Amino acid sequence: MSFIVAAVLIAAWLSGNYRVNTMDMEERFRCHQRRRRRLIFAFSILICVGTLLGITISPVSQPGLFIVNWLVVVFFLFWVLILAFLDYVAIRRYYRMYEEKAAVEEAIIRYHLRKELTKEDAEAAISATEEKEGL
Repeated sequence: MSFIVAAVLIAAWLSGNYRVNTMDMEERFRCHQRRRRRLIFAFSILICVGTLLGITISPVSQPGLFIVNWLVVVFFLFWVLILAFLDYVAIRRYYRMYEEKAAVEEAIIRYHLRKELTKEDAEAAISATEEKEGL
């Protein structure tokens, strides 16, 4: 019964109107990250509730309920591990993409800087030769 009540409360808390189609990449990443972390938090609460229930259930007098309870706890535990791993992978992928963008932007800036420096060097060389010829 506690599992059902906790699950309903968590489902109500997790349900949100996510407007993923109208978001930019940063907002979409943060929205998905928030959703994953909320699920991890919610499943952790369910694991705690299940653990507390599992302590009170006697495996001798109610073996079926005892087994079901611990299977549910293990199920949510695996989901927490999977969501945590997916969060880790998503963060690495997201920041690797930003590193690649930063590398491209840095290359463009270096190109334009070299181009400007080459212009200035050429102008300095021309003015130096003009000064020599003028003397």
